[in-house]
Amino acid sequence: LALDPPRLFAMAEAVREVAALPDPVGQVTRDDVRPNGIRVQKVRVPLGVIAMIYEARPNVTAEAAALCLKAGNGVILRGGSEAIHSNTAIAQA
Repeated sequence: LALDPPRLFAMAEAVREVAALPDPVGQVTRDDVRPNGIRVQKVRVPLGVIAMIYEARPNVTAEAAALCLKAGNGVILRGGSEAIHSNTAIAQA
């Protein structure tokens, strides 16, 4: 569970990949006009707050936070006790 340079590089690269994705908030995924003239759209919106409980995988801390924030959500992360020091270091960075 050590945060050695290769792991840190991989986590940073994963966060960069998420950051490069198009903004999903506000995307219209379906647009129909009903026979009575009413327009119905399916629009992507944030869910609100996402809670995640996961085991000893420190990379999940960075990747889950990046995905939730990219989608406009708040996030509560609860990692396993085995990785508490690594998760704390990632959260403070």
